[in-house]
Amino acid sequence: MLFKNPNHANELGTPVASLFPTDAIIIYSFTEERTQVLARSVVSAALEQLAVLDRRESHACSRHTSISFRAYLGDLGKLVVTRHVLVATPAKYRGDAKFSHAFKPSAMKSDERVVCAIELA
Repeated sequence: MLFKNPNHANELGTPVASLFPTDAIIIYSFTEERTQVLARSVVSAALEQLAVLDRRESHACSRHTSISFRAYLGDLGKLVVTRHVLVATPAKYRGDAKFSHAFKPSAMKSDERVVCAIELA
């Protein structure tokens, strides 16, 4: 379990938590404008939703694919949970190329889709 400061908010809202199955769970800090009670209830709801998704998802590991789940606090107190898939296209290694580049991806594709959105009371 890791605790981090969020880098920035995006169109989905402020990051609350991220789950990287079999690797780590990250809980992001809140600004001082948010009350401690609100932060605790939002993090608790996010962890419950991430646990449900973790049980449903099959964890097929691949060198080229990374799947994570992310929870955001959106506008008007809505908790938005997404599934983020990162796919790396392997580079072609030629015999005359430097070996240090042999295992670096030539391209990365990112896809983040909303799994569910929950109104918090």
